[in-house]
Amino acid sequence: MQGRSGPSRHLCSYPAPQDVRGYPADVTDPDGLRATLRTAITELGAPDVLVYNAAVVRKDAPIGGDDKDWADVLAVNVLGARVAADAVLPALRDGRGSLLFSGGGLAHSPSAEFASLSIGKAGIRTYAQVLHEKLAGTGVHVTSVTIAGAIGGGEERFDPAVLAQAYLDLHNQPQTQWQHELLRD
Repeated sequence: MQGRSGPSRHLCSYPAPQDVRGYPADVTDPDGLRATLRTAITELGAPDVLVYNAAVVRKDAPIGGDDKDWADVLAVNVLGARVAADAVLPALRDGRGSLLFSGGGLAHSPSAEFASLSIGKAGIRTYAQVLHEKLAGTGVHVTSVTIAGAIGGGEERFDPAVLAQAYLDLHNQPQTQWQHELLRD
């Protein structure tokens, strides 16, 4: 594929989708999230990929604070990821596809100022690792994409289009190259 300024860095291209729809869901509500994903699958057909990209970003401390707020953060980062995977996995087209979970640098370098987010991102990273291990050899690619920087903050490696291409590349990656994590730092 050629771009205006030479070879494109994109490995493949796809036609524009004919039918695009939004399906809002509260990922802290497991039953509601399952129902929303079932509706999307029923209306759009079997998926090829799940990209789980959710987080609650707010300052908090490792002690004190509101228990409900902490429970919600963990529900968004960890429980929502598990519920989404459980809902999508049996519906993947031909039993093959990708489950891609967005993580963050706080999983590797936690912060006492963002304690619940640090713990949540470590949790989703670990969840992706154990799910990757569990599904090895099944034709389902599971990985976390750990982004340790500011998306859209001016560095090319954190440019939204570059990151989107990284997700697409992971989905199209040969099975011999599958790994449990892509670290973008």
